[in-house]
Amino acid sequence: SEVEAKEGSTLMENLKSEIERFKISSAELDEDRKKLRQSMARIERMQAETKNGQIEFNREITKKREEFDMWMQAERRNIEKDRMNIEREKRRLAHAKNGTITERKD
Repeated sequence: SEVEAKEGSTLMENLKSEIERFKISSAELDEDRKKLRQSMARIERMQAETKNGQIEFNREITKKREEFDMWMQAERRNIEKDRMNIEREKRRLAHAKNGTITERKD
């Protein structure tokens, strides 16, 4: 009958409309997935850069600490040499004051 044909036609139109909406939603979801993958890749790159930066920073800190330790040891040796020279000079002055000259003991 004409009424059934009209209802069938309306159902087909509704179904076509639903299919179109589904296609649009599906395309939007695919786009969102693509953006999400790009964001995740960006985050992974940033994490790798941060990790590499941390490794480089640690390497640099270790190198600077070693340089500082070497400098500190050299300074201690210099201070010890200066202390020995001062002691030697004190002895020399004391002997000169007393009028005695002795051989160096070192």
